[in-house]
Amino acid sequence: RHFNSAFWMGDYAEANKLSQAILALPSSKNLKVQTVFHTFFMGLIAFHMYRDGEGEENLEKGEEALVKMEVWSNCSAANHINKLLLLEAERHASMCNIKAAKVAFQGSVRAARDYGLVHEQGLACELYGKFLTSIIETDEALCWLKCA
Repeated sequence: RHFNSAFWMGDYAEANKLSQAILALPSSKNLKVQTVFHTFFMGLIAFHMYRDGEGEENLEKGEEALVKMEVWSNCSAANHINKLLLLEAERHASMCNIKAAKVAFQGSVRAARDYGLVHEQGLACELYGKFLTSIIETDEALCWLKCA
């Protein structure tokens, strides 16, 4: 619960610290639905921390989460395609590939909407708005942040 609170409040450093404690628990070795969400959020956190200059290892952690999400997306696209696209968008943003990032962010929003995943649609809108703000496209950013 504290991990989720830290993530949603934007305290990525605290969320990362709590994640390490969660992964140290013996029960975290079994795949369950929480593992999917934890991996997804940790991927988002890692890419964000990489862009904030927190180290190359965060780019690697983000890419590891992306690879796992690709596998899970092949098993259940309805539940995972929007997450995969959002992680891809964050990777493109981390690599300064603005055009590809925009396409992936918009794809994530669309996929979440199409499958009725309103919370994840809101998250995708919020992160897209933050990305647009970071590249000084403030008018469009405000539109996406309002959608969140």
